Amino acid sequence: MFSNSLKNILHQISQQPGWEQYRQHCEVIDCWQKITNQKIAQNTRPMYISRQVLWVATSSSVWAQDLSLQRYSLLKKLNSKLTFTLTDIRFSPANWKKSSDNWASDREEIVIKPQKALDSAKNPEDEPKIDDPKLAIQKSLEKIKARIELSTQSGCFCPQCGSPTPAPELERWKVCHHCIAHKWSLEYRPPTQNKDK
Repeated sequence: MFSNSLKNILHQISQQPGWEQYRQHCEVIDCWQKITNQKIAQNTRPMYISRQVLWVATSSSVWAQDLSLQRYSLLKKLNSKLTFTLTDIRFSPANWKKSSDNWASDREEIVIKPQKALDSAKNPEDEPKIDDPKLAIQKSLEKIKARIELSTQSGCFCPQCGSPTPAPELERWKVCHHCIAHKWSLEYRPPTQNKDK
């Protein structure tokens, strides 16, 4: 009786507007079991959906590569059973957890994890928001100045334009990223000449 009422509560909560991603993930998990054979199902785990792309964890890089070659047929089978459309499937062994045998019970953890990762990537420093625009600009300028000082202390300058440049950029392109971008734009998109003159 208790488990039945709990299922009803979870169903009602998941039908609310903010739970669309959760519903889609649950639907993918159910369909994934149906479209894949037992061996694939044991070595894969649908993790999350981002921008209509399904990210699937695999038990090894070999599985990731093998399934990447089959992704269009898997995508076609999935889309025929889903109520929404996926544009691609990506496979990676990065999020595989060998310790969890019953991954279907970890749905909440799996869906919420990527959002936390995205939030931390957006703001890696947990700084309080500054309401005063002048103070916010001053803080930003201080950060830029500190980066420039760090570059100049290491003696890294672009040989073409003379601007302070991070060492990895110089190692990779021998110039700063602005100069290399300008060079590439000239190489790949030469200026058009007016033939009427």
